[in-house]
Amino acid sequence: MSIFWLKNKKLKDTTLPYTLLRPFWHPEYITLNDSIYVVSLPSNKPRLISFIFLITSLTLLIFSLFNLYIYSKSHNNIDITNKLIYTDNIYELIFIGISITLIYSFLKMTKNRTISFMRATHEINYPCKKLFPKYLCANFDDFSGIISHQKSITGRRRAHLILRHNDTGEDITLSTLYDNHQPLAGYWSFIVQYMKPSAPLPKVPALADYSLTTQGIIHEKTIDYT
Repeated sequence: MSIFWLKNKKLKDTTLPYTLLRPFWHPEYITLNDSIYVVSLPSNKPRLISFIFLITSLTLLIFSLFNLYIYSKSHNNIDITNKLIYTDNIYELIFIGISITLIYSFLKMTKNRTISFMRATHEINYPCKKLFPKYLCANFDDFSGIISHQKSITGRRRAHLILRHNDTGEDITLSTLYDNHQPLAGYWSFIVQYMKPSAPLPKVPALADYSLTTQGIIHEKTIDYT
């Protein structure tokens, strides 16, 4: 939450070069082979507004069903499908319809969002930041890699690896780590190496069966991005 997490004043955002900075690292993936790398984007979901949609829908649903129940009890336990209910409790039925719509919207908003790195075409397929995201395709070179630092009101640190579109300024949060932020530079190194179509693949366990791979760089030659 933005109230709990604030930009770390001591650590400025770092724009990363298109070079190898750390030994290769990547988070859990959906697909990873020599042609495509697909990973989920959990932090790109509209969490607050989706939570509001869910609470509102459940409140309306419970309120409406409770009113229908009280109405049926006060009319000699008539069946819930009696025509009188549809005329005398029209607002409750409207609220039920609204709550169902909100629940459907909640499920759409919280559906898993992914980003796909397509190595052969040097492109990425990513969701734009909307309630119901539309997927766009752009050249990888249209983005910059940024490590953004934040600090909680309790003093805990976290950092994001962000892809920022150079023209629109739109941010895609690829990964978030707490305390030790160095693997984010390793993740950027992995992406940079992976997105070179004619270069060796980064040597990670998931790509170990491919013959043309590279170790990247060793720890002694790394750059500190704390």
